[in-house]
Amino acid sequence: MILAFILLVCLIQFFLYWVSDRFMLPLKLSILVGLILAHAFIFPPYFFPVIEDDGIRCGMPLLGVTLAFWIFGIPATILTHVTYLLIKIPKRPGASVK
Repeated sequence: MILAFILLVCLIQFFLYWVSDRFMLPLKLSILVGLILAHAFIFPPYFFPVIEDDGIRCGMPLLGVTLAFWIFGIPATILTHVTYLLIKIPKRPGASVK
């Protein structure tokens, strides 16, 4: 579930970059920083398991969810950013592709 959400966020990031290029808005760095902060602090609490009052109050599931967003979400966001920049590199005039 978490990995599917991270993939969805990457697709949304790619779409926002496309819209930013389409309307010539300089928002790529703001989108990147915002999504990195969201992966670090905003998204993990939505995936925390419900802790019952009469059960064991262990914090390990919370740590696992948070680390999953830090380990997979932040690099995926940076990789999406770099991939989009590599796709959008303007071609040099006169350069031929063989």
